[in-house]
Amino acid sequence: MWLRVYDDRVECQKPGVWTRGSTDTIRYEQMAQVIVARGMVWSSLSVETNGGGGFKIDGLKKDDADRAKALMDDRIALVHQERGSTTPATPAIADQLAQLAALRESGALTDDEFSQAKSRLLGRP
Repeated sequence: MWLRVYDDRVECQKPGVWTRGSTDTIRYEQMAQVIVARGMVWSSLSVETNGGGGFKIDGLKKDDADRAKALMDDRIALVHQERGSTTPATPAIADQLAQLAALRESGALTDDEFSQAKSRLLGRP
């Protein structure tokens, strides 16, 4: 896997066994949060979207993961600033979204329950 950070988007390419693989592209205005999980030696970087999607890259050097997160956080803040919003999602909402995602991944919430809870959290009908 590789990660490329551009001015307007982030791309994650996943290699395929029998094919060329796939590339996930997420624009900064679609991003909800970027999370770095640090292990003893390596880190993982998760990019989550407002729609509940995203990707995760494991096996990054700690410094590389921290640098990528800082760059993406800056770009996300810039996009929100340009659009006139005062701040991106508050940490409390971002934490709640992460908890909802963890519940969905563990099987405690279905995809529909997750979508409904996320919509309520973000104030959407």
